[in-house]
Amino acid sequence: MEPVVRAVVGMVSGLPADAAPWAFAGPSARVPLVAAAWANPFFWASAVLAVACGLLAVGLLACRRRLARDAARRIAEAAPRAERNRDSQFLDMAGVILVAIDRDGTIALLNRRGHEILGYDNGELVGRNWFETCVPEEERDSVRAVFYNVFAGRLELAERHENSVLLRSGQRRWIAWHNALLRDDDGLPVWSLSSGEDVTERRHYERERESLVREFESQNAELERFTYMVSHDLKSPLITVKGYMGLLRQDIAGGNAEAAEDDLARMSSAADRMELLLGELLELSRIGRLVNPPRDIALSDLAREAVDLVAGQIGQRGVDVAIADDLPVVHGDRMRLLEVFQNLVDNAVKYMGDQPCPRIEIGVRRQAGPSCVYVRDNGIGIEPRYHERVFGLFDKLDARSEGAGVGLALVRRIVEVHQGRIWVESEGTGRGATFVLSLPEVEPAASQRKDVLS
Repeated sequence: MEPVVRAVVGMVSGLPADAAPWAFAGPSARVPLVAAAWANPFFWASAVLAVACGLLAVGLLACRRRLARDAARRIAEAAPRAERNRDSQFLDMAGVILVAIDRDGTIALLNRRGHEILGYDNGELVGRNWFETCVPEEERDSVRAVFYNVFAGRLELAERHENSVLLRSGQRRWIAWHNALLRDDDGLPVWSLSSGEDVTERRHYERERESLVREFESQNAELERFTYMVSHDLKSPLITVKGYMGLLRQDIAGGNAEAAEDDLARMSSAADRMELLLGELLELSRIGRLVNPPRDIALSDLAREAVDLVAGQIGQRGVDVAIADDLPVVHGDRMRLLEVFQNLVDNAVKYMGDQPCPRIEIGVRRQAGPSCVYVRDNGIGIEPRYHERVFGLFDKLDARSEGAGVGLALVRRIVEVHQGRIWVESEGTGRGATFVLSLPEVEPAASQRKDVLS
């Protein structure tokens, strides 16, 4: 042990190792050694270096411990963060909206699919108010009231329901929701958790299906009426012909030539009546579809052409006709719509009665949505109870009038094929009648209006 000590003392004191014997002498002998070390600069440099090395070692040890603690903390924090990231990935993999809303209506969680459907970047809606951001304004108060009442315990949460949501673009989508409440340890609701599926297309198809079902039901009912009317109205001329055939035999057998001529005339009239009915039925059967390519049609020009087609009847009765220049432009089958106006004008002339100043006016009512075009006369009028009946097949209010009673039925079918409506307005007998029709309009560009085909 002593040689080691001597070497260390020699390093510190700068004295040769063999001077060590007196260095370990008694107290009086140590004084020269301490004094020599005290005065030696190398002693102090070595001492400072030793202290520095000790401090460095202590610092390195402390740094190592701190690094170990930080590593342990990061490992501890990484575990739940990795778990949260994994949970978030699972939510984002879902093909439906997943949203959690707190009791104040704030969005606490919304997955990637929810952001995509609503039109926002992922994470952009978290922290916003659901009702102010994603619920249409006219539904906002009622939806919010139901939500607050559920959290207050006054209403049960509907497990399933459908409503519309407002997209960033301002459009709307219909969502089918499945709902649940998340509660705290005291059983109080903290969040509502909902999964939502976009059912906009499904609802669209359902509405189309319902519309088609209603249309088929209406057509079936019309077909039943049609079958009854045809069997009734066609049977009448046949009965007439059959009856007069028996009378004709008797008249021929009795040599009554004049009576035989009358029988033949009545049989011919019944045959003509049957031919008219069959022709009208054939025409009606063709109205179920557009038979000419649709085009833009200026109704003012079309109305003038219809008036020209019945100019003979108009001239005979001395009817004054006024046509507005600002009738709308529609898109459809030009020949079919010409039939509509021709029938309406012809009817107005036919039922003018004894009016001393007969007049027909073709104009337009401007309003929100499609404008309404009307054909108004000051003729005999129609009692309100007959307003719907006049559009029936073979239904004539005046049995003595010309035609088979199919004209207005044809008009209604043509208008309906063009996705429009027609109705009659009249205060009663002697008050005139106004036939009003509404057809979808088109608005050609100003530069194209002069090129509209009429």
